[in-house]
Amino acid sequence: MKRELDIVYNDEIVPEEDGALQESATDQFRTLVLKRDRLRKEEEQIQLAYIRKFGELIQERFALRIECVKYKKSISYCQACLNRNEPIYADQLAASIEEEINGYYEQLENIKAVSEMKTDTIPEADRLKVKRIYKEIALMIHPDMHPGQEFSRAMKDLWERAKDAYERNDLDDIMETKVLVLDLLKEEPTKDKDIDEQYLAGKIKALKEEIDSIITSNPYRYKDVLDSDEAIEDATEEFKEEIEDLKTYLETLKARFAEFEITEVLN
Repeated sequence: MKRELDIVYNDEIVPEEDGALQESATDQFRTLVLKRDRLRKEEEQIQLAYIRKFGELIQERFALRIECVKYKKSISYCQACLNRNEPIYADQLAASIEEEINGYYEQLENIKAVSEMKTDTIPEADRLKVKRIYKEIALMIHPDMHPGQEFSRAMKDLWERAKDAYERNDLDDIMETKVLVLDLLKEEPTKDKDIDEQYLAGKIKALKEEIDSIITSNPYRYKDVLDSDEAIEDATEEFKEEIEDLKTYLETLKARFAEFEITEVLN
């Protein structure tokens, strides 16, 4: 999981595109990274709180959905056999459904893995670039490279961020870290060989899009629910109503499935 940047470089935040004051590209980048990291942390905390509040209902709903999927797929399989004038064998049906359901769970695990880690999934050239930039950052801010020098909390946080990005082979994150390190050292990032105005402009656009995505996502919207007892009560009722609807639907699927004649043993 990415290390969130929990630091503030200065107390002055210049309004974006206000017509009077205009941030430099580096200032905009820094402001947006800090905002994005704060929102990521809030989103994670909100989601954990939401799961703690509604966890049992979420699990029950999920289990019912899976049962519905199993029966829907079983019905489809049986109907296909009838359409081909073929008998329905229980063992073949079970094997077919198990394969499809396992594929469903594998998809969920793959989505989770992709969202949480990127280690060893980047091209070799990018991996080498991550390694090079990590060494450059180490030369700039690693305590062993500057014996006797007092490092600020901001600098220590950036070093931890760089280590985390390096361990995950995260080129995007380590590039962001390098910009922040150069900025904190009062050096102009765009004079660096890896960073130019085009890179910063692209990152600023991407950061704005990511921020918009976070604040409009379901996990972040859960905050409105958790902040209100009335909203919590309404959400609880919605979960219970959906669970009852799924139970009713499941019984309908079971009844439809029971209409098929299934041969227990394949001869």
